[in-house]
Amino acid sequence: HNILLVGGNAKMPGYKERVEQEVRSLAPAGYDVRVFLPEEPIEYAWEGARICSNQPGFQERHSVDRATWDLMKKAGRDQHDIWSDKMQPRLHISSAVSE
Repeated sequence: HNILLVGGNAKMPGYKERVEQEVRSLAPAGYDVRVFLPEEPIEYAWEGARICSNQPGFQERHSVDRATWDLMKKAGRDQHDIWSDKMQPRLHISSAVSE
């Protein structure tokens, strides 16, 4: 499957068929459009988020504790600054670089 429907809207009658039909009309000829609707799309989304958040390093890259948030806000940082800093790739440069 290349499209996964999750969340409450996915439970609407005919939703899967409509998404499938609309995507098929936009996809190149011969492209295989496969839409998957799990039995419980609300729980499926929650389970995916739980699995993702338990990946190594996820908490460090995608969360800020309250104390850090408060310090950043007091320093005049806005939400965009705080989250863009968290999402930047980490560069590890050795201090033993020869000149």
